[in-house]
Amino acid sequence: MVYRETLWPSPWLLIAVLPLGPALWLGILPFNPDLGAAAGVIGVLALWALQIARATRISVSASGLKVGSAELPMTALGIVEILTGTEAASARGPKLHPGAFRVFRAGIKSYVKVEVLDSQDPTPYWLVSTRQPELLAAALDSQRARF
Repeated sequence: MVYRETLWPSPWLLIAVLPLGPALWLGILPFNPDLGAAAGVIGVLALWALQIARATRISVSASGLKVGSAELPMTALGIVEILTGTEAASARGPKLHPGAFRVFRAGIKSYVKVEVLDSQDPTPYWLVSTRQPELLAAALDSQRARF
């Protein structure tokens, strides 16, 4: 493995599920207050665990780029671009190709765009959120240079 990154959920997303606790407690309160409190805590913790377990993983190895369960073989890798600022906003907005493979995460404002060279693949490029665009691009370029 040359590069590995996990796109953890935003703290704001974890905070957003907090109202579920009191909602569950209030729903069960008339029947059993203790059970309602337990259900509220367990419900919030279960959603947090689910969000963390489902965090997208990005990895680069000799075989290619893997984002979540999707894989792009090294032989299909084209030009790698780092997008930040207004360039990134434009790429995920008005310039986004409808057929592009994309992984966006709230709070992550930098992207790596990877051209797909496989003529059998209808996907023109991958656009992936990353907290370390320079490291991801360097890992992709170093592995591509080996082919």
